[in-house]
Amino acid sequence: MARFAGTVHERHLLAIGAQRIVRINAAPRKRVYGRSLQERFDRLREVRLQLAHARHVPPYLIFHDTTLREMVQRRPSTMHDLHDIYGVGAKKAADFGDAFLDAIRTFCRPA
Repeated sequence: MARFAGTVHERHLLAIGAQRIVRINAAPRKRVYGRSLQERFDRLREVRLQLAHARHVPPYLIFHDTTLREMVQRRPSTMHDLHDIYGVGAKKAADFGDAFLDAIRTFCRPA
């Protein structure tokens, strides 16, 4: 059995590199919705990415995909409705709620 001789940190970096290779070579994600719902989900992901870049954090720390999917399905229109979504607590609602509610209102407007 071959062993990697190096520090714990070097072994950790090697393991991370192997994970990244797997992720890069993985098949693209399948769409889980019809076209209009997928567009709404993608819009919420864009909002999340903008907020994440502004705060210098990974997007999943803003809201997880599961939370965004529930927002697409339930279409909350008020801060109270937003609190009923899984993954949205008082702090996240106060910090990010307005941005997501604005995006939801935009795609719920009649054409």
